Amino acid sequence: MLSFSQLEFSLASSVPEKAAGRDPTLEAVARDLLCRQDAAELAVRVRVEWSPRLRSAAGRAESRSARILLNRRLCAHGADEIDQTLRHELAHLLAQFRAGRRRIAPHGAEWRVACSDLGITGE
Repeated sequence: MLSFSQLEFSLASSVPEKAAGRDPTLEAVARDLLCRQDAAELAVRVRVEWSPRLRSAAGRAESRSARILLNRRLCAHGADEIDQTLRHELAHLLAQFRAGRRRIAPHGAEWRVACSDLGITGE
């Protein structure tokens, strides 16, 4: 079930969009957050990109490539929403990194611990 903010995001039209491609500033933020969690090995691999293909999701994490994709229209929702989404997706990468090859639930216990460690609650 979509929350009100997700519905608002998915129905937004004519909002400014970020240019597609890598974002070195957000990658630096992600690397700093990961290093603080003793995940330097993951930090050196992480990539953050603005994706023109995301339409209904704010972001997506790809654990195999250590890549976070963000919806370009997320910019219309402000810096706080970008930070929250970055940390949400980063928690997916961190949880999988900690679990190793073991399969984990996308929004399971390991992910919730990673969210807490990255400073976001109530996810």
